[in-house]
Amino acid sequence: MLNVLFDRFKEISVDRDGDLAWAIPPQMVGFDKLPVNLRPA
Repeated sequence: MLNVLFDRFKEISVDRDGDLAWAIPPQMVGFDKLPVNLRPA
């Protein structure tokens, strides 16, 4: 799946103005919500 994502978008960056949500429980390192900006290839 990541190969398809990287083929379709030449630039992927975190949207620093978006709402970030950490995964629960806190022992799990990751996000429930991670807004990104995409630029088509």
